[in-house]
Amino acid sequence: MINGVFLYKMLDSQKFAYNVLMWKYVNDDMGKITMCLMTFTLSLWVISVLLMLVAVVLYIPLVIQIKGNLKEFCCHKIDKRYVQCVKQ
Repeated sequence: MINGVFLYKMLDSQKFAYNVLMWKYVNDDMGKITMCLMTFTLSLWVISVLLMLVAVVLYIPLVIQIKGNLKEFCCHKIDKRYVQCVKQ
């Protein structure tokens, strides 16, 4: 998150036109490496936040289907499958 704010402020201060080639505006090699690493860590953060939001959205139907706690649901499913295997 901090990387995103820093990248935005740095690029906004240089009247950046929101081009993909942002490291073109950095003069030294260390600045280019820093920009690339900050962009990489920001993209990892965005991906992890999106995955967390997907997990939250998928958790809601699971809770509705379980109608109890997860341990009872798993035990019920395992017992049901065990009975089916023993009958065969």
